[in-house]
Amino acid sequence: MSKFDLGAGHLGNGITVWNRAKEVHGDYERVAHIDRDRTVSWRVKNPPADVLSYVEGIANGPNVGVSETQPEKMVFIK
Repeated sequence: MSKFDLGAGHLGNGITVWNRAKEVHGDYERVAHIDRDRTVSWRVKNPPADVLSYVEGIANGPNVGVSETQPEKMVFIK
């Protein structure tokens, strides 16, 4: 992940993956969004294989569980 320093977090409607190594308009670059149904929407074109693997690992991994800010909603629904 040479140009990427990835982070991920639940922001209420799935998981957002960002790149701490690059800022866009004063915020970290958004790399991908993983919907509650685990569908990945890419925000960068042609991500490197290691970034692709990282994001897909989150999307296909175990159920993340309950949101801290919205405990009535599961982060992933399946």
